[in-house]
Amino acid sequence: MRRGFLLALVLLVSAVSRAEAHHVVGHGGGVGGSFNPYAGQSRRPTSYADFTFGMDRLDGGLGYVLTYQVAGEYAPLRRLSLGVRVPFLSIREKFLPKTDGIGDVAVSVKGLLAEWPLQKLFLQAGTEVSFPTGSLDKGTGSGDVVFSPYLTLSKRFRPVTLLLTAGSTLAASDPVRPSADYAATAIIPVTEGNLPVDFFLSFQGSTAVQSGIFTGGSTKAYLRPAFVFHLSSKLLATLSGKFSVLDTLEIQPGISLARQSTAPLSDVQAGFLFNMNYSF
Repeated sequence: MRRGFLLALVLLVSAVSRAEAHHVVGHGGGVGGSFNPYAGQSRRPTSYADFTFGMDRLDGGLGYVLTYQVAGEYAPLRRLSLGVRVPFLSIREKFLPKTDGIGDVAVSVKGLLAEWPLQKLFLQAGTEVSFPTGSLDKGTGSGDVVFSPYLTLSKRFRPVTLLLTAGSTLAASDPVRPSADYAATAIIPVTEGNLPVDFFLSFQGSTAVQSGIFTGGSTKAYLRPAFVFHLSSKLLATLSGKFSVLDTLEIQPGISLARQSTAPLSDVQAGFLFNMNYSF
C-alpha cells in the first residue's frame, strides 16, 4: 500500500511540473470544469452510464456556453475502471460566431490504490486523456492531446464524508506548461427513506503555474453546491450550481488576444448543471 501511494505521489508531482493549464484553453474539457463526487474522479471504480447538461454564463456579459455530455465507466476489476467522455458544445459569445460542435473526447483510467475500512478512508488515483476532436478556432477544443492525472483521498466522519482531490493538467505540446488543479468537497446526508437526498458543497479551482497567455499564479476557483437525489439503488439525479469566488486571471504583458481566442471562455461567472447517473 505504501509503495503504491508513493508511486502515485511521484507521478502526480512530475505531472504538475510540466502541464498546460487547460482551464485557460477553452471548454473542450469536462462539463464547464465540473466536479461531481458521484461520477468521475472521486467515485470508487464501478460501471455506470452518465448524462450531463451544463450551462455556463461568461463573465462580463460575454455570452454563455451549453454543454451536453455522455460518459461512462466500466470496471473490469473491483479496483480498476476505464472510462470515456463525449461532450457536445453550443457557444454563444459576442466576439465569436455561433458555434455548435463536438468537444474534446476523452478516455480515462482510475484505480483504487489503498483503503482502510476501519478508518473509513480510501485513496485512489487516475488520469484522463483528452484528444483534440474539438475546434481550437471555434472554442470547442484545446487543440492538444491533454493529460489530467489526479489523486483523491476520501474520509468519512459520521455523517459527513470529506473528499480531497489534487491533480494537474498537461498538454502534449512544446513547451508544456503546468496547472495545479484541486477540489475539496463535503457530502452530507439530508433525508433517508424512500427517496434519500444528499447535499454536497465543493470548492474547486485551478492555478496556472506557467502559461502562454496568463501570468503565473493566475487562478480561477468556484463554489459548487448541489443536491443529489437517489431515485433508486442504481439511479441518481444531481442538480448543482456553480459560482465564481476567486478570479485572478491576468493576461501577460504584451499578449494580444485574437478575436477567435478561446481564453475568455475560461472566465465563467456562474453556471448550472443537471446530471443523471445509472449504475449497472
